[in-house]
Amino acid sequence: WTLTHPKLPHMLPEERMDIAREVAQMLRMMLPPQGDVLVLGLGNRRMTADALGDRVVSGILVTRHMQEERLRSVCAVAPAELALGLAERVKPSAVIVVDALAAMETAHIGTTIQLTDTGIRPGSGVGNHRKGITAETMHVPVIAVGIPLVVYASTIVRDALADMMQRESGDAQALAEQLTSGYPRDFVVTPRNIDELVAGLADLLALAINSALQTNLEMEELSHCLH
Repeated sequence: WTLTHPKLPHMLPEERMDIAREVAQMLRMMLPPQGDVLVLGLGNRRMTADALGDRVVSGILVTRHMQEERLRSVCAVAPAELALGLAERVKPSAVIVVDALAAMETAHIGTTIQLTDTGIRPGSGVGNHRKGITAETMHVPVIAVGIPLVVYASTIVRDALADMMQRESGDAQALAEQLTSGYPRDFVVTPRNIDELVAGLADLLALAINSALQTNLEMEELSHCLH
């Protein structure tokens, strides 16, 4: 499931709440109706473009230690290197994993929210392959939530060439590869306003996940918990 909105990074708080409701509704459909849920934040908190998972986890309403009937039991952790061991101890009914993604198109940076029930392979978007966090490795359903926040330099070149060649025949991808063939292939680019971008989008995802998990609380109540 993918939601794309070109103004997502610049929305007013009320507009972001509407988007959060959409994301929460879809998450609710993908989650088992009962049982503990473990929320994992991937990435590196010291690199803003890779800190989305950590920022989201810091806004999750953790309730596993509470004895409150109307609250679903939730635990959260970032970083997620010990995910499997933690899952074996907590025995959640599902895992939600949040990570920043590498965009396949420049226009998707900060404007697209992706949800999938196939899990995630940390670092695969930037060539840093690690063991996947999937239903097979975690032994429970895994829902991955991500937003593209970086893009390869070659992708920017390709998209620019595609715009130039839209009225002519030609293969923008092949030409982009030729133009960038003499440069390192791991150049990754992120927006200049990445700090503001990550802060706003992390709040949106945290609100959406909290709303999906805590169905007995209004979104306005959950929004106050973030700040």
